[in-house]
Amino acid sequence: MKTITFDHQTTIHTNTDQLMRMYWPGEVVSKTEFYDTNRGWQIAAVVQVQNRALLDQHDHEYWNLLMSCDEQQGQIVITVK
Repeated sequence: MKTITFDHQTTIHTNTDQLMRMYWPGEVVSKTEFYDTNRGWQIAAVVQVQNRALLDQHDHEYWNLLMSCDEQQGQIVITVK
């Protein structure tokens, strides 16, 4: 599991698709989001990554990604497992 924090201010009008493209350039298999009035956008996604250790280019892994936007602190916390 890896967690990364970015400084980025979001609002209720922030486009969540654009956020995903900004912070996860790979393929997003599925995504769901909701707006928490106490924190901000909460996005859960299944993302596809290529396993670079193997030579087969068709071998992919699927990871869980959680993007938590904290509007009061102006941060985005991304956790990938």
